[in-house]
Amino acid sequence: MAKSDVLRAIKDAEVSAATTIADAQAKAAKIISDARLEAADLLKNSTGDSHASMLSIIDAAKDEAGIEAAKVAKSGDAEIKKLHSSGDKRRKEAVNFILSSLNE
Repeated sequence: MAKSDVLRAIKDAEVSAATTIADAQAKAAKIISDARLEAADLLKNSTGDSHASMLSIIDAAKDEAGIEAAKVAKSGDAEIKKLHSSGDKRRKEAVNFILSSLNE
């Protein structure tokens, strides 16, 4: 595998990870938005305890969104590390190949 292929694979993985993280952030924003809408409906239809319930739902949604985003980020980071590791190995093989070609 050529150095350019390794670098391209690393770049593609980074772009993929960034896309995955952006998708997770969008999903998290949707979860929070849905929770706020649900909380607003509860506030309209309830008395007294509705405010505490609303805050609880928003907090739960934020926690859920944070957990989801962390999972996606962790997965993306692991994939990037894997590709970097693979790239380092391939780079060493490429250097050795070039050096052996020059020595012949």
